[in-house]
Amino acid sequence: MTERATPVVFAIDVEPDDPEFPPGSAAPWLGFERCIDLFDEIRDGLERATRSPVRLSWFLRMDPQIERGYGTASWAAERYATQFEHLRRSGDEIGLHTHAWRWGEQQSRWIVDVGNESWIEDCARSSFATYRDVFGERCRAHRSGDRFMSNGLLAVLRELEVDIDLTVEPGMRGVRMARSRPHTADIPDMALVPRIPYVPSQSDWRRPALGQSTGDLLMVPLTSADPGPLLGSWRAAARRVRNGRRVLHRPLLPWAPNVGPRLWDILACDLGSGELTTLAFAMRSHGALDEQSRVALLASVAALERHDLAPSLAFVTATEMRKSWRP
Repeated sequence: MTERATPVVFAIDVEPDDPEFPPGSAAPWLGFERCIDLFDEIRDGLERATRSPVRLSWFLRMDPQIERGYGTASWAAERYATQFEHLRRSGDEIGLHTHAWRWGEQQSRWIVDVGNESWIEDCARSSFATYRDVFGERCRAHRSGDRFMSNGLLAVLRELEVDIDLTVEPGMRGVRMARSRPHTADIPDMALVPRIPYVPSQSDWRRPALGQSTGDLLMVPLTSADPGPLLGSWRAAARRVRNGRRVLHRPLLPWAPNVGPRLWDILACDLGSGELTTLAFAMRSHGALDEQSRVALLASVAALERHDLAPSLAFVTATEMRKSWRP
């Protein structure tokens, strides 16, 4: 990656197609299988457009829900060992994507137990231990599931010597989880989280530490921007009035059908003004099964290949971004 290039991390969460699969499941992860083919198709065009190698980050589920559902937390790593070797040969990185789902015996269904700090810690620690057993090295990159982050989880990640986390989504207000999904806490508010990478404070993961060190865990927010230009002048004006003094930016997804190729115009403007310094996107693997999302992603990538922004971008792994970051 050259000094002038803007680093881009494209993260894919590798997980079951259905988040509420039954214990004892052995269903293949078809979304992940499709994702490999999809990004193999995308990679060559992006490399020509950016004039540099395209390296992706795959965040694998190895937590207790996978162990309970598939018999072993390492199920996917073993089932898809050949595919993961292919990705590593392509220069990609394998990180961890942890969820805190727990089987409720009385309810006979999964509970999103993000209100249970000790369970969250157990899920993280067991995932990292399984990763080391399977891959023979410590995991350096992490993404938490269900948009969840807390000071307690951050402390565990630091203890586990994680280099980079890509969980936070600036502009996302705290929202209640769906009543149809049993849970013990709601999604934390991320509206005021910084839009650029930062070393988080130990007392508040939403805020940068006062003395930011290049050796500490780096929080890389998913890319967010004001979608107003995509809405038309009248809808954008109404949105500004409706939101009042609240932030207008929100995460923008290249595969969202309502975003479209104009995404790159918005991001180029924010990169030019310094409001953004990096780009980071995260996609669930089962999104590759949705034809509308797949078509939207291919259209966005094709638009980027033609955009003046492309030569200034470098698609790097999460750990590569961490190594190049300076406070």
